[in-house]
Amino acid sequence: MKTWFLRRLENLLQVGLLLGAIATLLSYAGTFFYQWQIDLFSHFHLQLGLGCLAVAGGLLLFRSWLLAGLGLLLSAAHWLSVSYYFMGSPVVPKPEGAPTLSVLTFNVLASNQERSALWSYLTEDPPDVVLLQEIDREWARFLAQKDGPWEHKYLQPRGRIEGHALLSRFPLKGMGMLNPNGTEAVGIAFATIQPAGAPAVRFFSVHPLPSLNAELEKKSLHYLEALAEEVAREEGLVVVAGDFNRTPWSPPLAEFLKTTALVDVRRGGGFPPTWKRFTLLGLPIDHLLVSRGISVLDQRVGPALGSDHHPVRAELALP
Repeated sequence: MKTWFLRRLENLLQVGLLLGAIATLLSYAGTFFYQWQIDLFSHFHLQLGLGCLAVAGGLLLFRSWLLAGLGLLLSAAHWLSVSYYFMGSPVVPKPEGAPTLSVLTFNVLASNQERSALWSYLTEDPPDVVLLQEIDREWARFLAQKDGPWEHKYLQPRGRIEGHALLSRFPLKGMGMLNPNGTEAVGIAFATIQPAGAPAVRFFSVHPLPSLNAELEKKSLHYLEALAEEVAREEGLVVVAGDFNRTPWSPPLAEFLKTTALVDVRRGGGFPPTWKRFTLLGLPIDHLLVSRGISVLDQRVGPALGSDHHPVRAELALP
């Protein structure tokens, strides 16, 4: 006979299964009926998958076979999306004679005071190109005063979280800021870099605002549309990197990847979140995307450096 506690526990698992089913439907509903509130669920496939799996395991202990089976199906639906980071890796061996280029992107967090830690990390194994987001005046002043392997710098401090910085071993050409929403608040930094003996590459550092209300969502969607148009205008190689504030399962970002045909260097490389990495809220929202003509030799997520984000680095080979 079940005790009061066991009956309550079974009831809680049944309620958890119902909530899991609703959350699962909402996590995929944005593909067919898009609303920013619904889109929030699409980011948490890993967490929802683990939750449904735990509920299914609990129901198995109570021999609720049918409900446990439903929980396993719900969990599998989420793992299907998470498989994005375990299948289809673009990493290939280095093509013989191909010039290489290492790129790192990182949202530094404007309020981050561990600037020296970041600089030590960057100079320990310097990438060729560094794209930084949330560069305010203090960060720009710090970067401007530092000597390092990056002789060429493009610093654009704006507000508290809207600024960008591009650091490069190679000359920066055609630098500028695109303002998709008609203001200087949230922009896209861009520049062209051409390593010796290699084709030119157009870089874009991006940081659309998080979609936490209808107005921010409107601006974020306009930002992605403008970015896609800029990428489409480029006839040569392109690298787009930064804090997108969206996972690859978010319908707007999935549509952006489809429209631009850019390759996510982290696809198939495992699931280390780049934001709040060691918490239950951890999400992969920092991305490094490249043209299909660029080969990905390696990719990795860097350590904690005082920000709520982690750096993403890729070793690339140019055609």
